[in-house]
Amino acid sequence: MQGLVEEDLFKLMDDFSINDASCLIAGISPHKYYFEDQYGEWGFREINNSDPDNIREAVELVKKSLCNAIKKGKLKATVVVDNHNTKFLTKIDMQADWFLTHELDVTRTTIEKTDLIEWLRDRGVYPLSFFPQGKIADIGNQSHPLYSPKLHAVVSAWESLFTADIQSTTTKKYLTDWISTHSEKFSLNIKSPTKFEEMAEIANFDKRGVTVFGNPLHHFGGDAYTIKESSNSTQLNKNILAEIPETLADALDTELPF
Repeated sequence: MQGLVEEDLFKLMDDFSINDASCLIAGISPHKYYFEDQYGEWGFREINNSDPDNIREAVELVKKSLCNAIKKGKLKATVVVDNHNTKFLTKIDMQADWFLTHELDVTRTTIEKTDLIEWLRDRGVYPLSFFPQGKIADIGNQSHPLYSPKLHAVVSAWESLFTADIQSTTTKKYLTDWISTHSEKFSLNIKSPTKFEEMAEIANFDKRGVTVFGNPLHHFGGDAYTIKESSNSTQLNKNILAEIPETLADALDTELPF
């Protein structure tokens, strides 16, 4: 009987540990990643020539990014913390909305696939393990079997707004002119101004028809790279009954009970 290849096995997973997600995003099998008790650190059982050259640095960077996103509420996760507590709690910590008294357990903290994909898409990162159809840039590949000239033109026109310098015209008019000017590049074979306007309307975010001066993102006060905090982030209760030292020095000076 023919078994499933590793890539298909990962497709069956609905959620991923931080370690598993880090490996898949960086481009290596999670099965190769393990904790080396002798050295007290994470490493790889083997690295093949087919694996990325920077895989060690990539996995650690992705892991750190995932952990920080979870801690800041930008990525929803089912949080599990390490049993060993290496942190001292002081009163200044109580001023925060929430805090961790233990570090995240990177093997048991899990992220749902849909949340992970959304987080990656927000950052414009499209690893093959989670985006088998390829990067969004593939819409510009005219050799792609599903290539759509109109889709390519509309998305390219919308992307041009990020660096556009519009002088006393509406966003829709700018988009219409841009698509018309670049129509040959996309092999649109369109001559009708009405057709260009219809395509521009798809990419047009300003339905009021405001006259723009300069870059539209600045004009409308937008920030293309603002990442919203997850609406599903967990609020933690911090009602604690304990004697809490004022400072870290006070915590270290506390006499041991023996």
